Amino acid sequence: MMALTRKVVLLTVVVLLWTTAPGRAQTVEDFQLPTVMAGDLRLSDFRGRVVLLDFLASWCRPCKDAIPHLSQLQRDHGAKGLSVIGYSVDTGGLHAMKPFVVRNGVEFPVVLGTMDQARRLGQVKVLPTTLVIDPQGRVVERFEGFVGEDRLLAAVKPFLGNGAPPPPTTAEVKLRKASEKRFTSVHVSDNHELGGQRGVAVYVRADVADLAPEQGVWLELKLKSASGASKNLYQRVDDTTKNRHILFVACDQLPGPAEADYSAQLTILGAGLKPVETSEEVRFSRPCAVTAPTFRARRVVDPATPDPAPAPEKAKTPDLAVDNQANGARIKQVWVTEETSGGEAGLSVHVVADLKGFSPPAPLYFQVNLQPELRRGEGLTPTGAAKKLILKVDDPSKPYYNLFATCGLLPRLNGPGAYRAWVAVLDSQQRQLEKSGEFVIPASCAGGSGPR
Repeated sequence: MMALTRKVVLLTVVVLLWTTAPGRAQTVEDFQLPTVMAGDLRLSDFRGRVVLLDFLASWCRPCKDAIPHLSQLQRDHGAKGLSVIGYSVDTGGLHAMKPFVVRNGVEFPVVLGTMDQARRLGQVKVLPTTLVIDPQGRVVERFEGFVGEDRLLAAVKPFLGNGAPPPPTTAEVKLRKASEKRFTSVHVSDNHELGGQRGVAVYVRADVADLAPEQGVWLELKLKSASGASKNLYQRVDDTTKNRHILFVACDQLPGPAEADYSAQLTILGAGLKPVETSEEVRFSRPCAVTAPTFRARRVVDPATPDPAPAPEKAKTPDLAVDNQANGARIKQVWVTEETSGGEAGLSVHVVADLKGFSPPAPLYFQVNLQPELRRGEGLTPTGAAKKLILKVDDPSKPYYNLFATCGLLPRLNGPGAYRAWVAVLDSQQRQLEKSGEFVIPASCAGGSGPR
């Protein structure tokens, strides 16, 4: 009986050694999941580095206690090939985890997963669970519950070295420091429409992720006219995970006349309407002075972001485009394409222009003139008055502009015909500073064709 017992024990030891021998270790199934801060992260992109994969949740106190140790390991040994990845199983998703990450200063990427996925990937039964994954993607150590920094370091140290590949860009985490401003940009753009009302759009970029929406987070907009009249308007922030916000002010909400100069200033209000931070003032002129029908910008570009993509290739049909090669001409090229924006069909007017040299430099306006013409024999004959569509130039430093008009804004053609068009630049008093050459647009939005 004793001999049989020894054989069983020996067999057990052999089996354990076989299952944990090099080359036989468990591997983790690859995953690609969204991160809390933005973008997707794929585990296989970390091949060649040792990974601490930490399964956590916002409600887990030991998970929170482990964050300083994991962040410290990332800081101390990231350059030697260590990458820490948080794997959230929180059912609250982004709305639960982003405030958790920001408030606790998590310096490593955290992906958004589920408990079912965690059980499949890492046989996770308790939180936190931390897997040590070697550079070949094998699980070489497993910890359940809170683990101190020393034990984690001992587990990853054999795999650290100076020859590890750099981490993927998806692992980069940028947290706002306490000394950094929350507001990164405030931009005012007039001549907008919302619900049939014309007004001003205020585009705001501000970091409020650490504030609790359930306690109340507001944006207070203070508008002041040159005459001294002022008004405060408020918009509640229900989703603090977003750092971009848009406030719309109808023309009849302004504290003064449409022709006045204005300034705008925003304040973030937290719990109990307590001020958290105030932006710098932004000035704008005559926000609702333009009464003509308006083009709208094809896209709104935040001034804090890089310049938009280069202009698309110009239309090859000569009738749809015009160049101006004259010395000193500021409107260099104009061409037209039929496109759809926001689900609405219409025309995109592409303009390449140098507006920096005009004096005064701002505000400036583009005016697109559309003269309806009907076909008479072999030619075209003007019919009715030209329609003038206007768009304010928010940034005269850009070399390329894209103006969009829906089909409903185009003048009606009562028969086969086309539009003769030209673009002008207007000053703040809407006086013409320069106009482009004329070109012909086929009968857009009606299935007609213009001259060739």
